[in-house]
Amino acid sequence: MHTASNVSQLPQGMRTEEFGLHPSSPEWYTCTKMMIRNVPARCTEPEMYAYLRTKTPSNFVLQMPKTNASKCKGYAFVLATSPHEVAELAKALWQQRVPGRMSNRPLKIHPAEHAEPTVPTVGGANTSPLPVYFAQARCGGPVVNFTKREKDAELDLLPLSKFWCALAVPPPPGLEHLQLELLDAFATSKTPEAGMRRLEASSWWTEEFGLHPSSPEWYTCTKMMIRNVPARCTEPEMYAYLRTKTPSNFVLQMPKTSTSKCKGYAFVLATSPHEIAELAKALWQQRVPSRMSNRPLKIHPAEHAEPTVPTVGGAHTSPLPVYFA
Repeated sequence: MHTASNVSQLPQGMRTEEFGLHPSSPEWYTCTKMMIRNVPARCTEPEMYAYLRTKTPSNFVLQMPKTNASKCKGYAFVLATSPHEVAELAKALWQQRVPGRMSNRPLKIHPAEHAEPTVPTVGGANTSPLPVYFAQARCGGPVVNFTKREKDAELDLLPLSKFWCALAVPPPPGLEHLQLELLDAFATSKTPEAGMRRLEASSWWTEEFGLHPSSPEWYTCTKMMIRNVPARCTEPEMYAYLRTKTPSNFVLQMPKTSTSKCKGYAFVLATSPHEIAELAKALWQQRVPSRMSNRPLKIHPAEHAEPTVPTVGGAHTSPLPVYFA
């Protein structure tokens, strides 16, 4: 990896202390991972992702370590699918700054090494709690393993990237089975490139909005989880809002922390996957209109089972109202 200690080993005619490695360097065509330094501390991962999206039409995974919930560590990694994409991004980022941030320092870019971490297994099952990153070590070269030091430095505290896929971050609740299926698809592919394409085709997850309505996963469930529900939003209020989004029958479940506040999430149980998929389209990137919240609702499939409802002599005794439409 080109760390602070060995960046000086890069070709002297192409390297500058202020901007990093010049895009003309052939080194860019031997890697698929870029390190970006001088990222403003208050720059958020969604903000950085949106900025990079203006610089390249290609698919990529953004990794942006944090020191705490509101500050990043000042650097980020971009993992692309080919050296050509990294080289083109280097040209677009050369001597640039993140717009909207009052920083006099331009971004400093250079190649970073990339590899597959060693994943502990028990009986062949993946038991690692860490995200798993797949990439080719060199264009046309073999896939190798991270050392423990590199894995600890780059993986242990990585936040969830903007777009989810099995090679980048753990899946949300209710989609754990999908990660194993996709990793298996990658492993059984004839080439790393083919496996990467299969994974990208399934990358419908966004940290801001949840699982995209285009994902086929919506057609395999009858229960949706809705996150980012405003704390003061009441269950009747949420029910009325959902009723404007679908004519279908559903059951709303909305746990509370107290009589006046909800826990920030809700469940919608429908009678068919088609109804859930249609509701997902209607709720995508939406907010509860009666509440002053800047956060959009975040949706994804949930387990299909209904919650256990205590009964006495067959009577419904749950303290939470259940709405049948």
